[in-house]
Amino acid sequence: LVVVAPDTGAIERGKLFLAAMKTAGFADIAFAFFDKSRDYSVKGQVQSMDLREVELPTGKVLINEEAKAAFEGKTAIVVDDIADTCGTLLRAVSDNIVGRYKAKEAYAAITHG
Repeated sequence: LVVVAPDTGAIERGKLFLAAMKTAGFADIAFAFFDKSRDYSVKGQVQSMDLREVELPTGKVLINEEAKAAFEGKTAIVVDDIADTCGTLLRAVSDNIVGRYKAKEAYAAITHG
């Protein structure tokens, strides 16, 4: 299982979700975050989304290709605060987590839309 913050603004929220999952008894959970840039001239347009790092349950931090490989065959939960156009969510899941990094499946936990 990998808890994912789709941008740097979601890191604190994602880590709170991760802590709650661990409290509930899920021990083997990694945490990942992306860095994203937007084109604000087009509503919902995400220009780029780059995986920055994955922290494994052991505390080891992975970057680059190792980080991408950490998703393979895993379930990902993307934690974000708002889903207005779902551009960030779609880019994170379709293009990256499931698309390029071969996660088995992905879910989203969004506080409001």
